[in-house]
Amino acid sequence: MATSKVAAGGYSYSQFPQAASMVATPMPTEYAAAPPATTTAASLPNLLTTAAAAPKKKHRQDWGTGAAGQRLGGGHGAGSEAERRQIALQAAEQRQSAPVGVSKERAAELARQRQREELLGRITEHYRRLHDDVPMALNVASVEQLRKHLDNLRSR
Repeated sequence: MATSKVAAGGYSYSQFPQAASMVATPMPTEYAAAPPATTTAASLPNLLTTAAAAPKKKHRQDWGTGAAGQRLGGGHGAGSEAERRQIALQAAEQRQSAPVGVSKERAAELARQRQREELLGRITEHYRRLHDDVPMALNVASVEQLRKHLDNLRSR
């Protein structure tokens, strides 16, 4: 069984002369802390009476919203609850149809893939409820084929 020299006590300070000298050598006087300088009250600035030390009031940007502010989403603040929901729905659909930083082709491909995965999930759930196995060819079926298959399952 191998043991380390440290655990067995195999090392000593005589093998490391720099460690022994550091322990025994006093600190040079050039690194010693200087004695504190004596200061008088007259040499210190009076911060309470100078105008420069007074707290400055921050200038805040006025965005024209008034004290009450505005809701995000444009100038549709006077609409009813149903109008606001409709506007929020339209904004969500617009964000989903045109994600930022993605080309239109890639966004369309992602939408088709998302729709295909959703249809596969619904079909899988139908088969699970029917206690039947999912056909293996469904994984390579197109979106239209999956829709037709789901309609056939629903008519059972």
